[in-house]
Amino acid sequence: MKKSFSGAIGYLLVGLFLYLAVTKATSNPQLFMNLHGIAIVFGGIFVAALASFPHSILWGATKSAFRSLTPNSRVNEDIAEEVVKAGAAYQKSLAELEKESLNTDHPFLATCLNLMLEGIAGPTILEIADKRIDEQRAQIQSQMNVMLTLSKYSPALGLAATVLGLVDLLGQLQDADMAKLGLGMAVALSATFYGIILSNLVFAPLSEMIGSTGEIEIKEMEMIRNGIQAAMERKHPLVIGEVVNSYLEPANRIDFIEKVQAKNAA
Repeated sequence: MKKSFSGAIGYLLVGLFLYLAVTKATSNPQLFMNLHGIAIVFGGIFVAALASFPHSILWGATKSAFRSLTPNSRVNEDIAEEVVKAGAAYQKSLAELEKESLNTDHPFLATCLNLMLEGIAGPTILEIADKRIDEQRAQIQSQMNVMLTLSKYSPALGLAATVLGLVDLLGQLQDADMAKLGLGMAVALSATFYGIILSNLVFAPLSEMIGSTGEIEIKEMEMIRNGIQAAMERKHPLVIGEVVNSYLEPANRIDFIEKVQAKNAA
């Protein structure tokens, strides 16, 4: 299964963009080294996140964010083949199905096969599968919401840090000269820059990446669910193959007829 590195590459380019913007597009890059502003913005985001979400959801969103940097680029064709093999094994015997279940690493497929081996009724298995898919979809939406919420907090926290800097600056008006006032104002405004960057180039894209990665995961689970349904209905393995092929990109669809012919020839 091929991984997509577009997310990781995108954030490397974000870092390069910020470096060039700060060092090449400004006459004094040191103006952006506002340690107090950085502490307020990042510390504020951390505190706001803890106040807004349970730690389990935050941890799940963080893991999904890192995983989405190198997600699967499409539905896994190997899983599609495993579903078809499981369907063919199920038509032979439960002993064959048990052997086939030992070869899968996909947790959702393993769960479905184990339920079949336990003799659970088909409609009940499908009901459980649907609930698992719905729960996964809700979890992905919750993780997206975490990143979207943080993207809304970031500009406000950047503005708050700027206001604090300006309040301190205005308190020194009586004794400071114009050069120092201009420098202080520039440094204070850098905090707003941090908030805007975090919102639009970090948290909002992460939310979209979690969503797009989740769509592939959901599609894969739906492929397994419908393939298992066809297997429990005793459909021919070639029919199961066409069911799972519907979830693959046209260029990656598997010719199960050719595979059967090759197996028979051997």
